[in-house]
Amino acid sequence: MTQEIPNEFEMILRQQFEELFERERDTIVKTALRWCFNHHQNAEDCVDEAFTRLWHLMARCGQAPPSPLGWLYKTARRVEIDRARAAFVRHGSVERMNEIASPEPATDAELIEDLLLAMEQLPARYRRAVSLKYLEQYRYAEIAEDMNCTIEAVRQILPRALNILRRRLAHHAPILRTSQCHQDQCVS
Repeated sequence: MTQEIPNEFEMILRQQFEELFERERDTIVKTALRWCFNHHQNAEDCVDEAFTRLWHLMARCGQAPPSPLGWLYKTARRVEIDRARAAFVRHGSVERMNEIASPEPATDAELIEDLLLAMEQLPARYRRAVSLKYLEQYRYAEIAEDMNCTIEAVRQILPRALNILRRRLAHHAPILRTSQCHQDQCVS
């Protein structure tokens, strides 16, 4: 009887993993194509390696990381960086390797990954308000109604939540400044 519980647990983990794989693999591969200079096989290899590492992590820890999607993007990107560095070392181009290793502006995928992680870390009430405003395009009155609070409370929650997100995403400052300027022009 004690063997049935681990087998059931393993089946549940396997099912969660397979669902995540089926749902997200192609999307992550499309993003990885940019990192892999549109080399489809390399992108697939990096993503498959990330999923393999995720499976080993889940098997070892008994659960997925808090943000499995963010973890997969970050791991796939790191796999590609490691492969690129190894290739440049093999081909004797240490200068080019240092170029790759130097800090580079964040890609859209990295920004999205970090934004998802930052959103998960927000208090539930802040996360809900930001989601309703910027993803669902709700007005303040609709947000207040949905969250069962006043419009004034929404007007306080949203700037606080955005300030937290800005602080957590400060390393993406050039991208955020550009996005902020564009967003300010679009706000009516």
